[in-house]
Amino acid sequence: MTASHVNSRSGLQQREKELEAVLDSLRSYPDDHIIAIGGDLTERVKWLLDVWDVALGKSGLILSIGESFLDRILTTRPAELKNKIVRTAYLCLSPLQFFIIGLEELIDDAFRDTVTRCGMCCERIVNELLREVGAPELIEPNVKFVDKVGFLQHTLSGLGYRPAQNLCSSMLTVYDIRNQRGPHDVPSADEVEAKFCVSSFPWIFAKYLEFLQMLGYDLLENADRLVELCNSIVTVRTTLAIKPGHLVYSPSEAIEVLLYKNGFFAEERSLAEIMLELKKFGYNYPKSSVANALEGLTREFLSRSGKPGSFRYHQKIPQTEYYKRAT
Repeated sequence: MTASHVNSRSGLQQREKELEAVLDSLRSYPDDHIIAIGGDLTERVKWLLDVWDVALGKSGLILSIGESFLDRILTTRPAELKNKIVRTAYLCLSPLQFFIIGLEELIDDAFRDTVTRCGMCCERIVNELLREVGAPELIEPNVKFVDKVGFLQHTLSGLGYRPAQNLCSSMLTVYDIRNQRGPHDVPSADEVEAKFCVSSFPWIFAKYLEFLQMLGYDLLENADRLVELCNSIVTVRTTLAIKPGHLVYSPSEAIEVLLYKNGFFAEERSLAEIMLELKKFGYNYPKSSVANALEGLTREFLSRSGKPGSFRYHQKIPQTEYYKRAT
Protein backbone atom coordinates (compact mmCIF):
# COMPACT_ATOMS: atom_id res chain seq x y z
CA MET A 1 0.00 0.00 0.00
CA THR A 2 1.25 3.48 -0.84
CA ALA A 3 -0.28 6.89 -0.35
CA SER A 4 -1.72 6.89 -3.86
CA HIS A 5 -3.75 3.75 -3.20
CA VAL A 6 -6.06 5.26 -0.62
CA ASN A 7 -8.37 8.24 -0.66
CA SER A 8 -7.32 10.27 2.38
CA ARG A 9 -10.74 11.91 2.56
CA SER A 10 -12.46 8.69 3.62
CA GLY A 11 -13.53 8.46 7.22
CA LEU A 12 -10.85 7.23 9.58
CA GLN A 13 -13.06 4.41 10.82
CA GLN A 14 -12.96 2.88 7.31
CA ARG A 15 -9.16 3.27 7.20
CA GLU A 16 -8.52 2.06 10.74
CA LYS A 17 -7.06 -1.37 9.92
CA GLU A 18 -4.74 0.07 7.30
CA LEU A 19 -3.60 2.86 9.62
CA GLU A 20 -3.03 0.41 12.45
CA ALA A 21 -0.97 -1.81 10.14
CA VAL A 22 1.39 1.12 9.48
CA LEU A 23 1.81 1.75 13.21
CA ASP A 24 2.37 -1.97 13.80
CA SER A 25 5.16 -1.93 11.21
CA LEU A 26 6.81 0.92 13.10
CA ARG A 27 6.39 -0.96 16.37
CA SER A 28 7.92 -4.18 15.04
CA TYR A 29 10.88 -2.54 13.26
CA PRO A 30 13.56 -3.90 12.84
CA ASP A 31 12.12 -7.36 13.58
CA ASP A 32 10.02 -7.07 10.42
CA HIS A 33 12.89 -7.60 7.97
CA ILE A 34 10.58 -7.37 4.95
CA ILE A 35 9.99 -3.65 5.51
CA ALA A 36 12.89 -1.22 5.43
CA ILE A 37 13.04 2.38 6.55
CA GLY A 38 13.75 4.46 3.48
CA GLY A 39 11.54 2.28 1.31
CA ASP A 40 7.97 1.07 1.65
CA LEU A 41 7.61 1.90 5.35
CA THR A 42 8.59 5.52 4.80
CA GLU A 43 5.87 5.90 2.17
CA ARG A 44 3.33 4.22 4.43
CA VAL A 45 4.12 6.53 7.33
CA LYS A 46 3.81 9.54 5.02
CA TRP A 47 0.43 8.22 3.90
CA LEU A 48 -0.71 7.83 7.51
CA LEU A 49 0.38 11.39 8.31
CA ASP A 50 -1.47 12.67 5.25
CA VAL A 51 -4.68 10.88 6.26
CA TRP A 52 -4.42 12.26 9.78
CA ASP A 53 -3.71 15.77 8.50
CA VAL A 54 -6.85 15.73 6.36
CA ALA A 55 -8.88 14.57 9.37
CA LEU A 56 -7.36 17.37 11.47
CA GLY A 57 -8.30 20.11 9.04
CA LYS A 58 -5.02 20.25 7.10
CA SER A 59 -3.19 22.33 9.69
CA GLY A 60 0.08 20.71 8.61
CA LEU A 61 1.28 20.32 12.20
CA ILE A 62 1.09 16.52 12.32
CA LEU A 63 2.94 16.39 8.97
CA SER A 64 5.72 18.56 10.35
CA ILE A 65 6.04 16.45 13.51
CA GLY A 66 6.03 13.13 11.66
CA GLU A 67 8.44 14.28 8.98
CA SER A 68 10.93 15.48 11.59
CA PHE A 69 11.09 11.89 12.85
CA LEU A 70 11.38 10.48 9.33
CA ASP A 71 14.15 12.90 8.39
CA ARG A 72 16.16 11.96 11.49
CA ILE A 73 15.59 8.24 10.86
CA LEU A 74 16.75 8.42 7.25
CA THR A 75 19.94 10.32 8.10
CA THR A 76 20.94 8.44 11.27
CA ARG A 77 23.67 5.87 11.59
CA PRO A 78 24.43 3.37 13.12
CA ALA A 79 21.47 0.99 13.15
CA GLU A 80 21.11 1.03 16.95
CA LEU A 81 20.46 4.78 16.96
CA LYS A 82 18.08 4.46 14.01
CA ASN A 83 16.08 1.79 15.85
CA LYS A 84 15.75 4.07 18.89
CA ILE A 85 14.35 6.91 16.77
CA VAL A 86 11.89 4.55 15.06
CA ARG A 87 10.74 3.41 18.49
CA THR A 88 10.42 7.04 19.60
CA ALA A 89 8.28 7.87 16.57
CA TYR A 90 6.02 4.90 17.27
CA LEU A 91 5.59 5.79 20.95
CA CYS A 92 4.70 9.38 20.12
CA LEU A 93 2.32 8.69 17.25
CA SER A 94 0.53 5.48 18.19
CA PRO A 95 -1.79 6.84 20.95
CA LEU A 96 -3.03 9.51 18.54
CA GLN A 97 -4.64 6.87 16.33
CA PHE A 98 -7.56 6.17 18.68
CA PHE A 99 -7.78 9.77 19.86
CA ILE A 100 -8.26 11.21 16.36
CA ILE A 101 -10.84 8.56 15.46
CA GLY A 102 -12.64 9.23 18.75
CA LEU A 103 -12.92 12.91 17.91
CA GLU A 104 -14.48 12.06 14.56
CA GLU A 105 -17.01 9.91 16.41
CA LEU A 106 -17.73 12.76 18.81
CA ILE A 107 -18.68 14.98 15.88
CA ASP A 108 -20.96 12.19 14.62
CA ASP A 109 -22.71 11.99 18.04
CA ALA A 110 -21.36 8.46 18.52
CA PHE A 111 -20.70 9.04 22.22
CA ARG A 112 -20.49 5.34 23.08
CA ASP A 113 -17.74 4.89 20.49
CA THR A 114 -15.99 8.08 21.62
CA VAL A 115 -15.50 6.90 25.21
CA THR A 116 -14.45 3.48 23.93
CA ARG A 117 -11.71 5.06 21.80
CA CYS A 118 -10.51 7.18 24.71
CA GLY A 119 -10.26 4.05 26.84
CA MET A 120 -8.24 2.42 24.06
CA CYS A 121 -5.88 5.44 24.07
CA CYS A 122 -5.24 4.90 27.78
CA GLU A 123 -4.81 1.16 27.32
CA ARG A 124 -2.22 1.70 24.60
CA ILE A 125 -0.29 4.19 26.73
CA VAL A 126 -0.31 1.83 29.72
CA ASN A 127 0.80 -1.15 27.63
CA GLU A 128 3.66 0.75 26.00
CA LEU A 129 4.88 2.08 29.35
CA LEU A 130 4.77 -1.44 30.80
CA ARG A 131 7.03 -2.57 27.96
CA GLU A 132 9.36 0.32 28.69
CA VAL A 133 9.68 -0.50 32.40
CA GLY A 134 10.35 -4.16 31.70
CA ALA A 135 6.99 -5.73 32.52
CA PRO A 136 5.69 -7.08 29.17
CA GLU A 137 4.04 -10.03 30.92
CA LEU A 138 1.41 -7.62 32.28
CA ILE A 139 0.24 -6.79 28.76
CA GLU A 140 -1.46 -10.18 28.46
CA PRO A 141 -5.27 -9.93 27.92
CA ASN A 142 -6.03 -11.81 31.15
CA VAL A 143 -4.44 -9.05 33.29
CA LYS A 144 -7.02 -6.51 34.46
CA PHE A 145 -6.46 -2.91 33.52
CA VAL A 146 -6.64 -1.75 37.13
CA ASP A 147 -3.82 -4.18 38.01
CA LYS A 148 -1.72 -2.94 35.11
CA VAL A 149 -2.18 0.65 36.21
CA GLY A 150 -1.50 -0.17 39.86
CA PHE A 151 1.83 -1.77 38.95
CA LEU A 152 2.68 1.10 36.62
CA GLN A 153 1.95 3.73 39.26
CA HIS A 154 4.13 1.93 41.79
CA THR A 155 6.95 1.61 39.24
CA LEU A 156 6.80 5.21 38.01
CA SER A 157 6.73 6.50 41.57
CA GLY A 158 9.74 4.34 42.39
CA LEU A 159 11.58 5.91 39.47
CA GLY A 160 10.93 9.35 40.91
CA TYR A 161 8.20 10.44 38.50
CA ARG A 162 6.13 12.77 40.70
CA PRO A 163 2.90 12.96 38.59
CA ALA A 164 2.60 9.14 38.58
CA GLN A 165 -0.45 9.02 40.84
CA ASN A 166 -2.37 11.74 38.99
CA LEU A 167 -1.50 10.26 35.60
CA CYS A 168 -2.63 6.76 36.56
CA SER A 169 -5.75 8.05 38.33
CA SER A 170 -6.77 10.03 35.22
CA MET A 171 -6.35 7.01 32.97
CA LEU A 172 -8.38 4.86 35.37
CA THR A 173 -11.21 7.42 35.35
CA VAL A 174 -11.39 7.50 31.55
CA TYR A 175 -11.15 3.72 31.33
CA ASP A 176 -13.88 3.32 33.95
CA ILE A 177 -16.24 5.47 31.86
CA ARG A 178 -15.33 3.31 28.87
CA ASN A 179 -16.20 0.14 30.79
CA GLN A 180 -19.47 1.50 32.18
CA ARG A 181 -20.78 3.35 29.11
CA GLY A 182 -18.92 1.92 26.11
CA PRO A 183 -20.16 -1.69 25.77
CA HIS A 184 -23.30 -2.19 23.69
CA ASP A 185 -25.15 -4.04 26.45
CA VAL A 186 -25.21 -1.00 28.76
CA PRO A 187 -26.73 2.50 28.42
CA SER A 188 -24.66 4.64 26.07
CA ALA A 189 -22.32 7.37 27.23
CA ASP A 190 -23.83 10.84 27.03
CA GLU A 191 -22.38 13.97 25.51
CA VAL A 192 -20.83 15.24 28.74
CA GLU A 193 -19.04 11.93 29.40
CA ALA A 194 -17.71 11.84 25.84
CA LYS A 195 -16.41 15.40 26.04
CA PHE A 196 -14.85 14.75 29.42
CA CYS A 197 -12.93 11.77 28.03
CA VAL A 198 -11.58 13.55 24.96
CA SER A 199 -10.71 16.66 26.98
CA SER A 200 -8.75 14.55 29.45
CA PHE A 201 -6.47 13.11 26.78
CA PRO A 202 -4.11 16.08 26.13
CA TRP A 203 -3.01 16.18 29.78
CA ILE A 204 -2.60 12.39 29.93
CA PHE A 205 -0.64 12.47 26.67
CA ALA A 206 1.57 15.33 27.92
CA LYS A 207 2.51 13.39 31.08
CA TYR A 208 3.16 10.26 29.01
CA LEU A 209 5.52 12.18 26.72
CA GLU A 210 7.20 13.72 29.74
CA PHE A 211 7.94 10.28 31.17
CA LEU A 212 9.27 9.06 27.82
CA GLN A 213 11.79 11.89 27.94
CA MET A 214 12.67 10.88 31.49
CA LEU A 215 13.44 7.41 30.12
CA GLY A 216 15.90 8.95 27.67
CA TYR A 217 13.81 9.24 24.51
CA ASP A 218 14.67 12.26 22.37
CA LEU A 219 11.37 13.63 21.06
CA LEU A 220 13.21 16.05 18.74
CA GLU A 221 11.54 19.08 20.35
CA ASN A 222 8.15 17.67 19.37
CA ALA A 223 6.65 17.18 22.86
CA ASP A 224 5.15 20.68 23.10
CA ARG A 225 3.96 20.55 19.49
CA LEU A 226 2.22 17.22 20.03
CA VAL A 227 0.38 18.55 23.09
CA GLU A 228 -0.45 21.77 21.23
CA LEU A 229 -1.90 19.66 18.43
CA CYS A 230 -4.11 17.71 20.86
CA ASN A 231 -5.30 20.83 22.67
CA SER A 232 -6.21 22.63 19.46
CA ILE A 233 -8.10 19.59 18.17
CA VAL A 234 -10.10 19.26 21.39
CA THR A 235 -11.05 22.94 21.39
CA VAL A 236 -12.24 22.90 17.78
CA ARG A 237 -13.92 19.50 17.81
CA THR A 238 -15.84 19.92 21.08
CA THR A 239 -17.09 23.30 19.87
CA LEU A 240 -18.25 21.75 16.59
CA ALA A 241 -20.03 19.04 18.55
CA ILE A 242 -22.43 21.57 20.11
CA LYS A 243 -25.28 21.31 17.65
CA PRO A 244 -29.01 22.09 17.80
CA GLY A 245 -30.62 19.76 20.32
CA HIS A 246 -27.39 19.11 22.25
CA LEU A 247 -27.01 19.84 25.92
CA VAL A 248 -26.34 23.53 26.50
CA TYR A 249 -25.52 24.55 30.06
CA SER A 250 -25.66 27.85 31.85
CA PRO A 251 -22.31 28.90 33.35
CA SER A 252 -23.34 27.60 36.80
CA GLU A 253 -24.56 24.30 35.38
CA ALA A 254 -21.40 23.83 33.30
CA ILE A 255 -19.14 24.51 36.29
CA GLU A 256 -21.04 21.99 38.40
CA VAL A 257 -21.60 19.24 35.82
CA LEU A 258 -18.37 19.44 33.85
CA LEU A 259 -15.90 20.55 36.51
CA TYR A 260 -17.04 20.05 40.09
CA LYS A 261 -18.56 16.61 39.54
CA ASN A 262 -15.30 15.45 37.93
CA GLY A 263 -13.09 16.60 40.82
CA PHE A 264 -11.67 19.70 39.11
CA PHE A 265 -11.87 21.75 42.30
CA ALA A 266 -9.94 19.27 44.42
CA GLU A 267 -7.12 21.79 43.85
CA GLU A 268 -7.45 25.57 44.03
CA ARG A 269 -8.29 27.07 40.66
CA SER A 270 -8.07 30.59 39.27
CA LEU A 271 -10.76 32.17 37.10
CA ALA A 272 -8.47 31.81 34.08
CA GLU A 273 -7.97 28.08 34.74
CA ILE A 274 -11.72 27.56 35.09
CA MET A 275 -12.48 29.38 31.84
CA LEU A 276 -9.80 27.39 30.01
CA GLU A 277 -11.24 24.10 31.26
CA LEU A 278 -14.77 25.09 30.21
CA LYS A 279 -13.41 26.06 26.80
CA LYS A 280 -12.10 22.51 26.36
CA PHE A 281 -15.71 21.32 26.56
CA GLY A 282 -16.78 23.91 23.97
CA TYR A 283 -18.20 26.47 26.39
CA ASN A 284 -16.83 29.98 25.80
CA TYR A 285 -18.67 32.19 28.26
CA PRO A 286 -17.85 35.86 28.92
CA LYS A 287 -15.50 36.37 31.86
CA SER A 288 -18.14 38.27 33.81
CA SER A 289 -20.67 35.43 33.41
CA VAL A 290 -18.26 32.84 34.79
CA ALA A 291 -17.23 35.12 37.67
CA ASN A 292 -20.87 35.73 38.62
CA ALA A 293 -21.62 32.02 38.46
CA LEU A 294 -18.66 31.22 40.71
CA GLU A 295 -19.80 33.81 43.23
CA GLY A 296 -23.18 32.12 43.41
CA LEU A 297 -21.64 28.68 43.78
CA THR A 298 -19.64 29.82 46.83
CA ARG A 299 -22.98 29.62 48.63
CA GLU A 300 -23.15 25.96 47.73
CA PHE A 301 -20.09 23.74 47.22
CA LEU A 302 -17.21 26.14 46.46
CA SER A 303 -15.05 28.32 48.70
CA ARG A 304 -13.20 31.44 47.57
CA SER A 305 -9.92 32.90 48.78
CA GLY A 306 -7.67 35.79 47.77
CA LYS A 307 -8.40 39.34 46.68
CA PRO A 308 -10.65 40.73 43.92
CA GLY A 309 -8.95 40.15 40.60
CA SER A 310 -7.01 37.15 41.90
CA PHE A 311 -9.65 34.98 43.56
CA ARG A 312 -9.03 31.25 43.75
CA TYR A 313 -11.77 28.64 44.07
CA HIS A 314 -11.70 25.32 45.92
CA GLN A 315 -14.31 22.75 46.83
CA LYS A 316 -15.75 22.98 50.34
CA ILE A 317 -16.49 19.28 50.24
CA PRO A 318 -15.75 16.46 47.74
CA GLN A 319 -18.51 16.00 45.21
CA THR A 320 -19.33 12.50 46.42
CA GLU A 321 -20.05 13.79 49.93
CA TYR A 322 -21.93 16.86 48.68
CA TYR A 323 -24.42 14.85 46.64
CA LYS A 324 -24.91 12.35 49.47
CA ARG A 325 -25.98 15.23 51.71
CA ALA A 326 -28.21 16.63 48.98
CA THR A 327 -30.18 13.40 48.89
